[in-house]
Amino acid sequence: ASSAAPASQPPPPSTDGTADPAHESRVLALQLLLHILGHPVAGPSILRAGPQFHYAVRQYLCTSLLKNTTSADTAVAELSLRLFVPLLRHLRPVLRVEIEA
Repeated sequence: ASSAAPASQPPPPSTDGTADPAHESRVLALQLLLHILGHPVAGPSILRAGPQFHYAVRQYLCTSLLKNTTSADTAVAELSLRLFVPLLRHLRPVLRVEIEA
């Protein structure tokens, strides 16, 4: 039996007082994305990133953000929700089908 918790649940508390590396990585990744998408120069350069990047955003980033918004971990949920506005602002043309669905 696997001891891994689903992505929508907060990590179990550490027994030795150290932080969970997977949780810290998730929070750091979300913070990085928020910083990049919040940067005023990011919009035009993201649109020129190409079809592989756009595919990854549609298939992986959007799916992960939706799952993270229902996370019991408030830091993960908050960061994920904060990413939606800049994501839509910069990638609306790329995400047109997903937005209309």
